[in-house]
Amino acid sequence: MTDKIVLGTVQLGTEYGVANKTGMPSNDEAFRILSSAYDAGVRELDTASAYGQSEYVIGKFIGSAQKHFDAVSKTRLFGDGGIGGFRAGFEKTLGALGQDSLYGYLVHDFTDFRKYGTGLWDECLRLKKEGLVKNAGFSVYHPGELDYLFEKKVTPDIVQLPFNVFDQRFKPRFAGLKERGIKIYARSAFLQGLFFLTPEESGKKCRNAPGRIAELKKVSDEHGMPLAALCELFALLEEGIDKVVIGVDSVRQLEENLSFLKYAEKGRRLRGALGEMAVEDEDVILPYRWSK
Repeated sequence: MTDKIVLGTVQLGTEYGVANKTGMPSNDEAFRILSSAYDAGVRELDTASAYGQSEYVIGKFIGSAQKHFDAVSKTRLFGDGGIGGFRAGFEKTLGALGQDSLYGYLVHDFTDFRKYGTGLWDECLRLKKEGLVKNAGFSVYHPGELDYLFEKKVTPDIVQLPFNVFDQRFKPRFAGLKERGIKIYARSAFLQGLFFLTPEESGKKCRNAPGRIAELKKVSDEHGMPLAALCELFALLEEGIDKVVIGVDSVRQLEENLSFLKYAEKGRRLRGALGEMAVEDEDVILPYRWSK
């Protein structure tokens, strides 16, 4: 299953995750993470211009280590500035990564697509036509955003979406996406680290979270399976998903996440029970609604 893992690199360029207590790794540690991931068989990276120094760290590593990854990056956040800087932003990403082309390039903020419409998508398709991007797509947050794409007659190559034990909103859409030939990339398998907080910590983020997390931890304890393994495999074993983006902030954490693959058979047996733990409360499953 290692070939289904995409290394998320937001942690390499910013201090990311509610359970992150170590901050952003040093350049040396970031290089060790990338090298270890490559040696373990991971060949794809997820990054974005909004991820601080992430693209530059990756570019420096690839240039010095001569270990090639397929990179999926994302458009800069346009806000009210218009999409006139689309091409310059893409070229900056290419330069930072030290690449001639990208495996994937996604519209990062769906509100940009709502604001600038198919003009933004046309820019992405132009990159494909020129051979600068192999796959163009979207990072989405809500199932309704898929409906909006299809209403606009837009069929991306890739959609990246949140999927975890609590947040299963997109699962009913998987079959339809596959019928359209769209590759599904899942992120947020650990719900940005919320699963790993103490009851007191998670309660400060969301008052309805501790009870839900306690139920999940009970399953973990009863079956002798690490909580992180339970969450990671729930995404990796989902047949409708092509790739799962998993971020780490240390080599130790990377090695630990890769070691969880040994629980695959047990994870398969628990899928039914975990599937019944979906949470509809958006205050729990949507990080932007948590207390800051």
